Amino acid sequence: MSSNSRNASPDDDRDVRSMFDRKYLESWQLGDRDVVVRISRVVAGELRSQKPREDGKKTVRKPIVYFERCSVPFVCNRTNQKIISSVLGSTKVRDWIGQSIALYATECEVGGEMKPCIRVRPKRPAAGRHSDPPPAFNPAPAEEVATERDAVDVERAIAEMPVGNGGGNVL
Repeated sequence: MSSNSRNASPDDDRDVRSMFDRKYLESWQLGDRDVVVRISRVVAGELRSQKPREDGKKTVRKPIVYFERCSVPFVCNRTNQKIISSVLGSTKVRDWIGQSIALYATECEVGGEMKPCIRVRPKRPAAGRHSDPPPAFNPAPAEEVATERDAVDVERAIAEMPVGNGGGNVL
């Protein structure tokens, strides 16, 4: 028996990345399969810009999407917003609440480099199909249902975002 086996702990099978504090969902947490999630709320969020901005601002606005049974929200870029709006047939937040989408991990070109990212499948998942989230997905109690003040038009929120964002940020 090796010394590693003698000192085994419950954390030994966990991905070491799961031991860091995280504020938002990351692509590696999805594993190598689609994860079907139900949207519980969407809010406009201020995030630190990943690249220098012409207007000097250090933040960008993006929709932050919360899911049932997930402890960290998803930062929704323009590409994913357009796919969700198309799949769900609406840009209204109130129409997104309670609806299911399928997320998957892939790679996207950002600044000439391929980077890990999360994408939304461009079709609605089969009714009643919800994935058991991978262990790294960090399941948590369902988020509260969005309030009336959360029910804003996603397109309007995006239109109010500073120019030059480009929607290419990845998680």
